[in-house]
Amino acid sequence: MAQHPGVPERRSMQSVGVHLVGLYLVLECGLRPADLSAVLQRLLARPPVWRWLDPPEPNGTLTIAALEAAAAEQAPALDRAIDAYVRGVWEAWSRYREQVADWAKAAP
Repeated sequence: MAQHPGVPERRSMQSVGVHLVGLYLVLECGLRPADLSAVLQRLLARPPVWRWLDPPEPNGTLTIAALEAAAAEQAPALDRAIDAYVRGVWEAWSRYREQVADWAKAAP
């Protein structure tokens, strides 16, 4: 969702916000991906006030097409491609790190 944020309206703001919080929690805070869903569900139960974040240009260094190409190779290639894809998206949005960290604090 962070690569395709939509337009400035409530659902888009929430979706991008939740996905960015997920990236922040896993990549910067060390949350295990297996625990992410439960944390995000708690966040959505008492959500912060989301705001529109102007999407970065470019919005990540890779696209889903890179993952599809890597999937045709061995599993380690796909794992590396997924990691690079996710980190590229987070890096593209990093200018909003403090806002995303504030949203993440709302998750009990």
